[in-house]
Amino acid sequence: MTTIEHGKSQGHPYANLIRLRRKTNFEPYKKQLGALNEVQRIELLDTCCDQIVTAVGVAYMLGMDIEGALAEVIRNKLKV
Repeated sequence: MTTIEHGKSQGHPYANLIRLRRKTNFEPYKKQLGALNEVQRIELLDTCCDQIVTAVGVAYMLGMDIEGALAEVIRNKLKV
C-alpha cells in the first residue's frame, strides 16, 4: 500500500492534486457548515456514516485489507 506522508507528495501520481488540496481555502465551507441547525447536522452525520460503511464494505468485498489501510492512515495522521 502506498501512503502519502505529510509533505512528501513528490513523485506521487496525484502530486498536483495533493498540492491543490493543501492550497484550498476551506474557510467558506466551514462557515456554511457552522450555520447548520441540529437536524441538518444529524442528517449530515448520517450521510457521512453511510459513506464510510459503504466504502468499508466495498473494500472488504474486494478482499482489501481495509482495517490495515485505515490503521496506516491514522498512524500517518498522528505524525503530522
